Amino acid sequence: MKLATKPSQKRRRCKRMAKKGIDISAHQGNIDLGALKNQIDFVIIRVGYGVSGNIDSKFKRNADLCAKH
Repeated sequence: MKLATKPSQKRRRCKRMAKKGIDISAHQGNIDLGALKNQIDFVIIRVGYGVSGNIDSKFKRNADLCAKH
């Protein structure tokens, strides 16, 4: 693979590799992934927080929505 050396070539290469994603948790409320699925490439779902095993209150809902879409 030949690496781009000119600044304009580097910008074009980075744009091709760029992905759009969101992170979701209880803080965002009820996300409508159906409305977002054509605008994003990936989702990061918060499972829990802290050291005592606290589970995010929206984790199951968010995981089910991602599996559905």
